[in-house]
Amino acid sequence: MSMIKVHIGLFIFHWLILGNIIIPYILSSISIDVPRLLILREMIATLIWIGFVLAISGMEAWVKFKAPVCPRALKLDIGRTIFPALNAVECSYCLLCWQQHMSRSRLLTAISSSYISISSNEIPHSLILVTVILALDVIWLTPKLVYRGKQVVYLYLKSQGGSEIEEILLSTEFKKIEKEMMHQTTPLKKDKSHIIYVVLEFIKLLGLGHLVVSLATSLLSHRDIEVN
Repeated sequence: MSMIKVHIGLFIFHWLILGNIIIPYILSSISIDVPRLLILREMIATLIWIGFVLAISGMEAWVKFKAPVCPRALKLDIGRTIFPALNAVECSYCLLCWQQHMSRSRLLTAISSSYISISSNEIPHSLILVTVILALDVIWLTPKLVYRGKQVVYLYLKSQGGSEIEEILLSTEFKKIEKEMMHQTTPLKKDKSHIIYVVLEFIKLLGLGHLVVSLATSLLSHRDIEVN
């Protein structure tokens, strides 16, 4: 339950505080029309989203699994904690992108303007793509990887000895894992979930990159308008 609270806190901070308070406040001093301001907000949200994916799914995951001393089970234990938190942050930026896009669409419809390349009734395919991939992550892939991590951690700790391990085995967290894994007695088979995850993250990055380019093109290609 405590991790769920952490995930909710991350979501609220990035979506509400950062996305809807801090970023708009910083951009409030820029003298541009409202549609372009909404495009700029969406671009910033997308760029921050890309940064999180590169830092955690990319560099962090790659460097973590290259650590020569840390056992694989402990690496997976770190991963099963970090990646659900990453999903919460990604959901906040995905919501911000949709929020800015829909606000811009309603505004352009209201003023009957069609001066930007992404029209008021057109949803960018790249935004749909990354949303679908994120939904797959949240609903299916991340829970699968978390469960896999618990299996590896459980079998690893049960096979170890020593006073430190004994303390872990008596901890509340391990008792929860043990309750889930009490029937796990056979060695784990190789699983392709991590490969699928890497492929989907790569496609997601391509989609986010395309979204940034399309937003930048829209930002630079249209003229200023008056919005009453």
